[in-house]
Amino acid sequence: LGSQAVWADAQGEPTACLIRYGPQILKLKGAVEKGDMETVLKKEPQFKLLNSFWRNDPALFEKYSGMSEKLLEAADEGKKE
Repeated sequence: LGSQAVWADAQGEPTACLIRYGPQILKLKGAVEKGDMETVLKKEPQFKLLNSFWRNDPALFEKYSGMSEKLLEAADEGKKE
């Protein structure tokens, strides 16, 4: 790892992503239940930023990034389930 990446991790950057973007994603539950997929799609950047929490674990990063992509694709297609 480069010194900048190590320094960022030491400063709690991954945890900050979880704290900042996790609640924003969880608040989408009401929009999903109402079928408001536009609201979900507007939060796409927050999904990607939240996934950066797992960037130092390639397997988990791939898993959660893939889940986010599937969720956003379903929202784009108007699926609530």
